[in-house]
Amino acid sequence: CASDEEGRQAPILALLSRLRMICANPLSVVSGDHESKPITEHLSTSPKLAWLMSRLEEIRRVGQKAIVFTEFRDIQRLIQRAVTSRFGYVPQIINGSTAVDAGSDVSRQRLIDRFQEELGFGVIVLSTTAVGFGVNIQAANHVIHFTRPWNPAKEDQATDRAYRIGQRKDVFVYYPTITGADFESFEERLAKLLESKRELSRDMLAGTQEITAEDFLGI
Repeated sequence: CASDEEGRQAPILALLSRLRMICANPLSVVSGDHESKPITEHLSTSPKLAWLMSRLEEIRRVGQKAIVFTEFRDIQRLIQRAVTSRFGYVPQIINGSTAVDAGSDVSRQRLIDRFQEELGFGVIVLSTTAVGFGVNIQAANHVIHFTRPWNPAKEDQATDRAYRIGQRKDVFVYYPTITGADFESFEERLAKLLESKRELSRDMLAGTQEITAEDFLGI
């Protein structure tokens, strides 16, 4: 039955999520005290984080805003620390723990509104799965998927947050990917699978296509 199948896949998907973490920030897997380590050490061991800081430098030069998506809370906090260290700017994090009560000063909508109203450069860190329909962040025209989900529909829905009425700039979407010199890396395989599932989901009869553990057999 479906529940048995989900049970069999759970430990494999947990391992695959660990691989996503290794690609994004190796220290988070090999070091129990990684959150206390200096940002310079994270930058030296994470090509993706180093790339992100370089890209954000370019975005700051033109006075534009960026959304950085990742489901991992460790990575969300790391990006917040790195941006604060590099730019002296503390980006807000919005995830499943962020209040949704509109009356709260730190509610999801209040945080987004403040980000939208800020002039010039800005960064906001969002959970790919926590930001759904009704959330518009058209002040940002750079969308960075720092880590990628298993479901391409959720990824596309996240990207759409910047493609809303009122967007006046060209929107740039980035998928930083760790590659192998002479082999297909885990992230390269994931990128191909997401695109394949995305193509399938465009067939109205196919429905939503989510990546499963079987898709990684033989990696």
